[in-house]
Amino acid sequence: MFTLTIQVASLEELESFIASLRHSAPQRLVAEVTRAADEAGASEFSKQQDDVPDQEDDGLRSGHDALVFEYTELFGKPPRSNAKTETIQRRIDAEKSKRAKQAQEPPHEESSSEPTMDDAREALKSVSEGPGMDAAFGVLKEFGAMRVSELTPAQYPEFIEACKQAL
Repeated sequence: MFTLTIQVASLEELESFIASLRHSAPQRLVAEVTRAADEAGASEFSKQQDDVPDQEDDGLRSGHDALVFEYTELFGKPPRSNAKTETIQRRIDAEKSKRAKQAQEPPHEESSSEPTMDDAREALKSVSEGPGMDAAFGVLKEFGAMRVSELTPAQYPEFIEACKQAL
């Protein structure tokens, strides 16, 4: 038998440690670490409290359940099973502000109609897949290059047109 001593600076670090154990360690070990954490005074770790006292289910979500639902809607997956209400609320608020900030930013304008190096590479790729590698190298040699990266941006439109003609 081995003795393992774990020192963590906060309850959140302990939660993170035990959560990572749940994914990779045997359940017996996870149960033992959780029990030891409870005995060490971190008893609130294993308990997940609802902010609202039990009420009749009127079909509306409230308290912790509402936050779990909202988190799942925002992120497409539920929060960790041991996540506290405050932590879930912080993450929801951060994601909402991030999305609001993105919505306020003007959309990035698509690059102008000027061809890019990627466009030139795609054109050359279609030549190499069609007529073959010899034809592709022939087009490159017409422009005094051995690879697309040796072309200047001013050459891209002519190079792409030459690739189309080679097809």
